Amino acid sequence: MSREELGNVTGYVGGTIAQLEIGERFPQERFIDQLDDIFKTSRFRLIYHKLLRRDAYPESFRPWIDIEQEATALRWFELSHVPGLLQTEAYARAIFTGREDVEAKVAARLERQEVVHRDGSPEFVAVIDESALRRPVGGDDVMRKQLLALAEAAERWIIQVVPWEARSYLCLDGPFVLATLDGSDVVYLPTAQAGYILDSHDAVAEIRWRWDAIRGEALSRWQSKDLILRLAGDDE
Repeated sequence: MSREELGNVTGYVGGTIAQLEIGERFPQERFIDQLDDIFKTSRFRLIYHKLLRRDAYPESFRPWIDIEQEATALRWFELSHVPGLLQTEAYARAIFTGREDVEAKVAARLERQEVVHRDGSPEFVAVIDESALRRPVGGDDVMRKQLLALAEAAERWIIQVVPWEARSYLCLDGPFVLATLDGSDVVYLPTAQAGYILDSHDAVAEIRWRWDAIRGEALSRWQSKDLILRLAGDDE
């Protein structure tokens, strides 16, 4: 099909099709579904997911995606944002606003969330600082919907909040994730420039100790859900 013919059946102009062809624009998922329907295949979606995983994340993070896929447990402490695996589409888009390839990054994040929704998903525990839940990322409406989605997620996974009353506590210096694979743990430490994967005995032992200390400051699972609903203005 010519660019114009494909544009006519997908709703895109020929110029946009050209940009998608040569990689100047990243396709939306709807367009990929249309291609599979038009050409009677599933190859476009398979390629799309490979591209998302390969290109939408910095190189230092890509090995961690594979670790997430193989993990039997994920323990996540987050200080400034809702954990990526629990973000709504609108919240993720607000997080990525101002960066290059926003739509590709949002799509990649949503695709990555399948790790906790699939059959045989890892045990998932998230501890979130209350300040992350009070920051109106994307505006009040986006944040309210994110909080409601988080409260709903708390019915399935263990989500705990470290309240304001904890004041200064261990790990105010940054987030981390612990992944368990084959009975051993691996740590991911994100930074503003890059992320680091640590598997040495001493580093993992230190993060495990920090995890236990932080959970000691957190509200219970159901107290945390009540707080999330109060912050969303939906606690009646």
